Amino acid sequence: MKDLASEVKTLTAIKSQVASGEATAINGYTIDKLGFESAIFALEVGDTTGTPTRFGVTFKIQESSGESAVAVAANWADVSGMSKTYSGETVATQGDLGGEINVDLKPLGRYVRAVATPTFTAGSSPKINLGAVVVLGEAKVTPV
Repeated sequence: MKDLASEVKTLTAIKSQVASGEATAINGYTIDKLGFESAIFALEVGDTTGTPTRFGVTFKIQESSGESAVAVAANWADVSGMSKTYSGETVATQGDLGGEINVDLKPLGRYVRAVATPTFTAGSSPKINLGAVVVLGEAKVTPV
């Protein structure tokens, strides 16, 4: 019997967390795409605290072709056109935001990751809940 779980692999891309710090980038986990040709990064943007009047988050995908952990850590580059930005959001929209970034993995380096950067307007020590999951698909060999 063939099922979806035999053809895709789901991983945490950015651990669900409370993010603070204006424009402080949160680097996601290093994902080894070996054996997969496409991915969907599912983005989660939750509630805010600290009463910001407006907030935003930019998610982007980066790649690295390094063959070792040291080489990967030093060689991340943004993937052109692979980002999603929420900006100028109000507290009324918190918890309603989410989305995805669909990525063709074939032309990219062996490793990919998601990066999230929150922004805030006003508030007292504002924070936001966020995270991301990646589903790797188009497996070259199944079951995965």
